[in-house]
Amino acid sequence: MEIRIDLNKSLYENLGELYDELKKLKRKRENLVKKIEEQKNIVQKKQKSFDAKLTLEFIKKEDSDWFRKFGWSFTTEGSLIIFGKDSEMNEIIVKKYLRDDDIVFHADIQGAGFVILKNNDPSPGEIEQAKYVSAAFSKAWKKGIFSVDVYYVKGEQVSKTPPPGQYLPKGAFMIYGERNYLKNTPVRISFGVNLDEKTFFIGPYEACKKYCTVFWSLMPAGGDYRKLVQDIQKETSLSKKFIETMVAKYLPSTKFRIYKKEYGSSELLPRP
Repeated sequence: MEIRIDLNKSLYENLGELYDELKKLKRKRENLVKKIEEQKNIVQKKQKSFDAKLTLEFIKKEDSDWFRKFGWSFTTEGSLIIFGKDSEMNEIIVKKYLRDDDIVFHADIQGAGFVILKNNDPSPGEIEQAKYVSAAFSKAWKKGIFSVDVYYVKGEQVSKTPPPGQYLPKGAFMIYGERNYLKNTPVRISFGVNLDEKTFFIGPYEACKKYCTVFWSLMPAGGDYRKLVQDIQKETSLSKKFIETMVAKYLPSTKFRIYKKEYGSSELLPRP
């Protein structure tokens, strides 16, 4: 900071002018601090507020389709994927919804759920997409494993009938016949929001790119839960509590790392 001295004025006159200038600077600083605090309050109020009507529309959407009771997704070609997130869901989807010509995926690790692709003649791209769902919703995610083998079979190869002398617990099934292996499948998943459909969506990257307005690609073993909730709130104005409920409902775990955020095409979901 430069201090100018007027040699035509006395020392006391110069000091008086400097003192007046100092008071002006002090007032400017106080006004600036006040404006900063006002902006902080505005931001905090925006973060706490949410669009109640929009949140209600999302809540209603969660009860609108039968498959939303389970884990679900769609391929880019429009085929429905449903999967169990616990033994009870496994039992229901296999017994009630599995058809002989469906394709069933299972990660080759203890504690994996069944993933059903509702298509009797899926394309290679759909097989690739469904394998990511199978890998993500297995114990591999919670164990922080970044790749796992996945296999798939026809629905007719899945049976609740165990070999003689053996017992199958709830949610467990026998696989008979040849298995088609997809080795070293990366454990990752994408999760986003379709603001036109008023719904959350989880699935392989390609599907989220097609069906989401905005989405995040995730990997296991990270601490980005709060960051994701805050980011979704900024993008959607949904209730924070509702977002937290949906993150817990849709994701394989609340422990994840965000490695990419993108905006998608926001296309309408298929109607199975």
